[in-house]
Amino acid sequence: MPSLSKVGNKLILSVTDSADLGSSLEVKMFLSSILEYTFDDDAKSYFFSDIDDTVKTARVIQDTVNFFNKRGKTCSLDSFSTNILNDSTKSANDFVEATMKGLRVKNAAQVSVTLPSDFKRSLMDYQKKSVEHLAEVGYAANFSIPGSGKTTIAYAAYSIWKDSGIVDKIFAVGPRSSFMPWEEEFIECFGRRPQSLRLNGVIMQDVVTAAKDKELILSTYQLMSNYTDVLIDLLGKYKVMLVIDESHHVKRLSGGLWSSSVLKLAPHAKKRVILTGTPMPQSPNDLWTQLTFLWPYKNLLGESLAYKRQVAQQNGLGNLINRINPFYTRIKKQDLALKEPVFEKKIVPLKKYQRIIYDTIAARTLQEIESLDERAKLHIWRRNKIIRLLQAASNPSLLNEFSEEYRVPPMSGEGLPVSNLIEHYSDYEVPSKLVEAAQIARQLLESGNKVIIWNSFIHNIDTLEKVLLDDLAPLVICGDVPKDEDEDEEINREKRIREFKNDPHPRVLIANPSSCAESVSLHKNEKGETVCKNAIYVDRTFDAGQYMQSLDRIHRIGLDPDTEVKYIILLGEGTIDEVVEQRLNDKIHTMFDALNDDFSILNLENSISNVSDQQLDKDFEAVYAYLRKKK
Repeated sequence: MPSLSKVGNKLILSVTDSADLGSSLEVKMFLSSILEYTFDDDAKSYFFSDIDDTVKTARVIQDTVNFFNKRGKTCSLDSFSTNILNDSTKSANDFVEATMKGLRVKNAAQVSVTLPSDFKRSLMDYQKKSVEHLAEVGYAANFSIPGSGKTTIAYAAYSIWKDSGIVDKIFAVGPRSSFMPWEEEFIECFGRRPQSLRLNGVIMQDVVTAAKDKELILSTYQLMSNYTDVLIDLLGKYKVMLVIDESHHVKRLSGGLWSSSVLKLAPHAKKRVILTGTPMPQSPNDLWTQLTFLWPYKNLLGESLAYKRQVAQQNGLGNLINRINPFYTRIKKQDLALKEPVFEKKIVPLKKYQRIIYDTIAARTLQEIESLDERAKLHIWRRNKIIRLLQAASNPSLLNEFSEEYRVPPMSGEGLPVSNLIEHYSDYEVPSKLVEAAQIARQLLESGNKVIIWNSFIHNIDTLEKVLLDDLAPLVICGDVPKDEDEDEEINREKRIREFKNDPHPRVLIANPSSCAESVSLHKNEKGETVCKNAIYVDRTFDAGQYMQSLDRIHRIGLDPDTEVKYIILLGEGTIDEVVEQRLNDKIHTMFDALNDDFSILNLENSISNVSDQQLDKDFEAVYAYLRKKK
C-alpha cells in the first residue's frame, strides 16, 4: 500500500509493492507534474523536500491521493498529512459559506452588530457593516480609505471571535509606524492597556514563550520575512487572528520576500484580515498576494502568472471583481461626512539673493533641455533637475549639500555666475518661506492652537528648529529620529508624537512626510479630544500619495464634527512650486475619484526617488512648459 508520511523536513511517498506503482514512467510523469522529487530506489520511496510551504504540500497530498484512488489504490496518510488535508478540505467548505455570508451582509440595507461587553467604543454607523462582514466572513479585507477607523473595525471583529473562543491573540504585521496606533486604538476600544509584545531579533529566540501572556503582538514586514519559520511555530501554538496592516506593502505578484512570507504564514492563522486604503497603488497585479493570503488553499484569483495574463487581456480586473466582491468592504471618503478642510494658498515672494539663484538655475535648466542634451532624456537626470529646482525654491543652501532625502550630491556651481552666492547663501539671508512658516506658526500658537509644519528637506527642518523657532522648543520628526522606545528611550518619534498630542499647551511639530505620513494620527489626544487642526506646508514634491497621506493625519475620523481643518500652503512666487501645485491638484482630484470607487488604480509614487518613468515624464514636461512660459 502506498503511504505518505513526514520525516524531518521531507514528505515521503513509500511504495513497497511494485504493483501499486503501475507504470514506472506513468508515476514519474505524475510526480514531475506536481513537484520536484528525489527517488530512493532501495527504499522504494519518493522524497518531497519543500514542505515548509503548507499550501503547496496540501496540493501534493491531495493530488497523490487522487492519483492512487483513480487506480483503485488507497494511499495511507500519517497524522501530518491527514491534518493538512483536513485543513484544506475545511477551507474549501468555509469558502462556499463565506461567499454567501459576504454577499448577504454587503447587500443588506442595514446591519445590527452585537459586540461583547468588553468592547467599549461606540462604532460609527458606516463602520457597522464592515464589522459584521469581517466577523461573518472570517477571512476578509477592509479597503476603507485612510482615517476611517480600519483598526477599530478589526478590533471589533476580534472581540467577537475572542468572546466565542475562536482566537485568543491578535498579531498585526505592518510598518513600524503602525505599532503605536495599534496600542492606542486598543485602549480606545477596550478601555484598558493591552498586554502587547513588539517583536525584535532578541525576542524571536523564544517568541512562543514571550508571547504566552500577551494579547497584542506586533511585527514589521522585515522581521516577519526574516523569521517566518519561527512565526509559523507561534501561530501553531496559539489561536491567532493575523492582520496584515497597510497590506499594499506586500503587493509583489511573486518572488518578493514579504509577499512569500505572508503566504507561508497564512494557513496557520485562525482568522486572517488585510487592511489598506489603497489596495491597488500601481496596478491590479497588486491585489494578488493580498487576496491569496486570505484564502491560500482556494487561490481566489488563480495562479499568479495566469492572473497577470488575465488582467492584461481584460485591461483591468474585468469579471474578476465578481469573484472578489464577497470578501471585502470599503468605506469611501464621502461616507465619513467630515467637514471639508480649508486650503489657504499663500504666494511668498523670494528674497533678493534667492531670486537671483533660482532664476539662474531655472534658465540653465531650460537651456540644457533645449540644447538637445541627450542627458535630458534620462530618468535620473530629470529627477535631479526637478530636485534642484525644488531646493532652489525652498532654500538655496540645500544646493550646496548632499541630499540625504533623495541621494543627490551637492550641485556643481561650475559655469554659474552665482556659484559663490550659492556656497555662502546662508550668510546673506534666511529663505522667505521658512520665515513665513515660522511667523504663521507663532500666530497659531498665540491663539492657542497646535500646528504641524511639513517640510521635505531635513536641512530646512534644522533651520526651523534651531534658528527660527528655537525659543518654542518645537518637536521634530524626520528620518534620523529613532522610531520607538526600543531604539532610544529618550529620543524617539513615538514619544514626540505623544508629547505633541497630549501636552495641554500649544506646540509645534516639524516633520517630513516620508517619516510621519503613514499610520499616524495627529488630530486628537489620548482623551479623544481634538487637539490639532492646522498644518503648514513649506514645500511639497510631486509625490501625491505621500502628500495625501500627510493631509489625512489631521483630517480623519474622531474629529469634532464642527472642527474646521486648515492647510496653509506656501508657494514661492514664480517658482516650480506653482507647477507642483497644479500637478498635485490634478493627481488629487483623480485620487479622490478613485477613493470613492472600490478598485481604481491610484498610481501612488513611493517617493520622488523611485517614481515611475511615466509619472516622472509627465511631471518633467509640466516643469519644462512652465520654464518656457517664464523664459
